[in-house]
Amino acid sequence: MTSTSTPWFDRLTADGTSEGGAAAPDVTAEADEDATAEAVAVRALAARGITAHRHPDDAAGDTRLVIGRHQTGEGGLPLLSGPYLVIYLYSEADYEEITVTRPPVEGDRWEVIAGDGTGAECTLITRPAALFVECVEAIAEWVWVDSSLPTAGAVLRAALAKRGVTVHTDGMSPSYAIALEEGTSEMEVYSRPHLLVADHSPSVEHDPAGHTGWTVALHDGSGEPVGEPLYTGGDGRRPVDCTADSEAAAAFIADWLTARRR
Repeated sequence: MTSTSTPWFDRLTADGTSEGGAAAPDVTAEADEDATAEAVAVRALAARGITAHRHPDDAAGDTRLVIGRHQTGEGGLPLLSGPYLVIYLYSEADYEEITVTRPPVEGDRWEVIAGDGTGAECTLITRPAALFVECVEAIAEWVWVDSSLPTAGAVLRAALAKRGVTVHTDGMSPSYAIALEEGTSEMEVYSRPHLLVADHSPSVEHDPAGHTGWTVALHDGSGEPVGEPLYTGGDGRRPVDCTADSEAAAAFIADWLTARRR
């Protein structure tokens, strides 16, 4: 995803509806083989005390569910731009399909995408249609984990988001990628020249107290570094102030991208 916010969260209200009129699904739907993916997911998640909402920005036939990490117990979302999950069935049987409005069938797979509220997203879990129970376990662990302490990566992403810069992650690398050209799709970021950002470790999800400095390097479309790092904070051995270093790195990245895009 390439946005720096989660616009559908901005339109969800405390009673589980959206300003666009999308209501929270009925969790009392009876279980049967004709139950839609939405009913299956909502019912299974409700049993774990988790409320899922319909995604009010669905378009072009896509339908999805969205879950906020901060559950109130009454179906509301107290933080509408914080961490979230998007859930849907994915199929390529006849055409690429993203849906929750039909029953799951053999060949479908559940996809659960995690976002942090600043634009960064990665796959949390993917399972065949018959194994949604494993998705529920992963979702429950994600929802109820203690997220009171931010990671160093979250501090950096917030600093970049203030400057309109979006980071991308493949969910595996201990770093963030930033597209050089505006309009680059998420799928193309790593296959085109990009900036790669990480702590000296390297890491992005470490404790801010243990942060030793961000490094920013230019990489080509093959993932190979081009020249020396463009920015280096700290010496990689002694901790530095994560907030100050993140602000400095974000300012450098924003200025560098602006100059390059002129």
